[in-house]
Amino acid sequence: MVVVGGTEARAGPTTVLGAAKPAKASCPQDCLVEADVTGFQTSIGKLRNPFSVPGGGEIVAWSIKLGKPQKKDRKAFNEEFGPSRARIAILRKVPKKGKPPRYKLLRQSPLENLGQFFGSTTTFSLTKPLPARNKDIVALTIPSWAPSFAVGRSSQTRWRASRRATEKRGGCTVEGGFANVEAGAPQQKKGTQRPYGCVYDSARLLYSATFVAE
Repeated sequence: MVVVGGTEARAGPTTVLGAAKPAKASCPQDCLVEADVTGFQTSIGKLRNPFSVPGGGEIVAWSIKLGKPQKKDRKAFNEEFGPSRARIAILRKVPKKGKPPRYKLLRQSPLENLGQFFGSTTTFSLTKPLPARNKDIVALTIPSWAPSFAVGRSSQTRWRASRRATEKRGGCTVEGGFANVEAGAPQQKKGTQRPYGCVYDSARLLYSATFVAE
């Protein structure tokens, strides 16, 4: 594991959101990645709402597990999406009836360049922790692409994306069952609200976040 940055020690119980049985990233074999999205797991097997904040406190660090794409795959993804980068986001569900559910972006961590960390699990400590309260959601934002994706999970493993099916953009998936990256975009403007209308099963975003209660 690689740890980047550092924060002061903080009091209060610590919880690792998203902690579950380890899963292997799809790269380099059958290198499937995620791109142009903000998303969060709604379940990991029997674990429900693994990224729901359990009370008031702060997110002080986050971790991401990255596969190691082959040189040809890395070149192709870089040409299509730009260099691999990611950050975490604090979302709050908008209390409004109707579907799909909408979430407001409250705050987010700095963008991190991931290329140098391929093939490892990396933890980014936050110089400025992100405040969060009960039932906020810690999501992963990938404005380009990231090989932090595990496939072939059970149908009980699901994640929700900042996408939705429309006549113009198409459905949540394309031919072959792959996610349609044209169906939405990553949510990165603070204070905005966004529908999260695409849910994918049997796949997992490989990240976690460290929460310290007040």
